[in-house]
Amino acid sequence: MEVEVAKVIETISIDAIKILGPAIIAAFATYKATKTQYEIKLNEITKSHEFKAREHLFDYYKERQIKLSKSHEELKNVLCQLLGMSISASDYKGNNSIGKLVDSFAGASSLYSGLAPFEIETMLRDFESKGLSETREYAKLQSYTDKLKDIQKPEDYPSIKNNVFILLEVYSFLERCNQMLLEAQIENLFSNYVSKV
Repeated sequence: MEVEVAKVIETISIDAIKILGPAIIAAFATYKATKTQYEIKLNEITKSHEFKAREHLFDYYKERQIKLSKSHEELKNVLCQLLGMSISASDYKGNNSIGKLVDSFAGASSLYSGLAPFEIETMLRDFESKGLSETREYAKLQSYTDKLKDIQKPEDYPSIKNNVFILLEVYSFLERCNQMLLEAQIENLFSNYVSKV
């Protein structure tokens, strides 16, 4: 009887292997194919989101460049008017209304000189995030931080003139540095799609 039980078990085992073997192989093949498709789709989604993120960052730098250019133009106008008024004020020392006008323009230059360190710190941080901290521009930006600390409240024409030229130089350089960031972002955005020349 034991021999017959062994034959029945052997027959059942062979039948089970015939039935389950292909099913196990098919299930394993389906698992591998599904896993591969999942990884491909995940990689595709990751690349798509990475490109969109870089594109948004590019748009941010582009908009910042436009704002910096516009602010630089406005600053230039205000500071040039300040220079003109301060020359007039030095010629007409007795005229109190011109002096008040010069003081109001001098206040505008103080406002810009107060904002400039923040703009420089933001730019330095962006340079570091883009790996541009070893450039000459980065070092020059750092030197402007010290230069801005030396700006005093303008009292006479030479100090007003000095402040105006420092601010014009700083904001022009900030505009140039943002252009570098924009170019670095463009290169980063399209590096996967364009071969290096």
